[in-house]
Amino acid sequence: MSIKNKQSGFTIVELLIVIVVIAILATITFVAYGGIQRSAAEATLKSDLRGASRQLDVAQIEQGSYPDDAYVNEIQASDDTTLEYTSEGETFCLTASSERAGTAFYVTEGNVIEEGPCDGHDGFVESGVDTLEFEAISAGNSHTCAIADGKVYCWGNNGYGRLGNGSTVNRHTPVAVDTSLMSGTVTSISASKDRHTCAVASGQAYCWGSNSTGQLGDGSTNLRSTPVLVDTSTMSGTVSYIATGIAHTCAVASGQAYCWGVASSGQLGNGQTVGYRNTPVAADTSNMSSTLSSISTGNNHTCAVASGQAYCWGRGSSGELGDGSATGNSNPLSVDTSLMSGTVKVASAGNSYTCAIADSKSYCWGDGEQGRLGNNLTTQQSAPVLVSPLP
Repeated sequence: MSIKNKQSGFTIVELLIVIVVIAILATITFVAYGGIQRSAAEATLKSDLRGASRQLDVAQIEQGSYPDDAYVNEIQASDDTTLEYTSEGETFCLTASSERAGTAFYVTEGNVIEEGPCDGHDGFVESGVDTLEFEAISAGNSHTCAIADGKVYCWGNNGYGRLGNGSTVNRHTPVAVDTSLMSGTVTSISASKDRHTCAVASGQAYCWGSNSTGQLGDGSTNLRSTPVLVDTSTMSGTVSYIATGIAHTCAVASGQAYCWGVASSGQLGNGQTVGYRNTPVAADTSNMSSTLSSISTGNNHTCAVASGQAYCWGRGSSGELGDGSATGNSNPLSVDTSLMSGTVKVASAGNSYTCAIADSKSYCWGDGEQGRLGNNLTTQQSAPVLVSPLP
């Protein structure tokens, strides 16, 4: 008697059933995991609120009343949590929300946590960034800001409130800047090379973030986690463009340069080399041939373009002023454009170097470290050199 071996394996139908079952299990696992993630995020929000309630109770005992709204910057919370806080002294309301949780919770002086935001708080709001039409963008040292639909959105490091949303919590996706005090649509934005941000809306300048050297221009040195109006009482005309350095800011208003903030390197352009200015001062443009069309701030120097000519002022130890020397100047100097072809259209100031475009060609000057001047060398250049063409 012969016995035939029976072949093992799946039929096509059985294989399809296995694939479908695996897909269903994977979907269930994904959904369950997402639910676990959201539950964990919600638990984090509630934990943050409990901790914040204790912190506020201690402050109330010490001061006799709950701290004012600015105290939100002192409240400790997780990195992903956004806090909104309002107080009337005897009462308070604190909202905690996050994108991971997809919701918000709030607590009042009764220490009972409830779901949803306090009255007047935004709580969690879907950003809808994918539907926005971005018009301009500015990258700082550790944060980025952009203009979309006439409003401002920022993301990244939120230390010192540089994202402008009323908190100091880092954001990994764009968050809307609180523009409630702004008038009109935003047309210019500049994320600084350190800890502040500035924008222009309908001819007015607004700044927020670190203000230790008056770089926000509002007449104080107070940190601002939401935009404040720059004191433009000394300016002539409306602001058209704004630029931020490490700890100074400059703007163009009716063709004139105005700067404020730290002045230690002469970067304000008004002859000052000590201290700071917490309101705008006019740069000395007496040697400029015409009105300014643009301005750019480096770490410790400033450059502008007027009638096709570039001018720079501030620190010049690396040749970044482009006048042929390696010394600074607290008043605008004409850049040596003898080797340039045509008129200068735009200039951009970086960290100890500057670049410009003239007649569709690029030129750079200053610190040549790491090849940043683009002339195939790493040496310092105190006057513009032509960026080498592609090989």
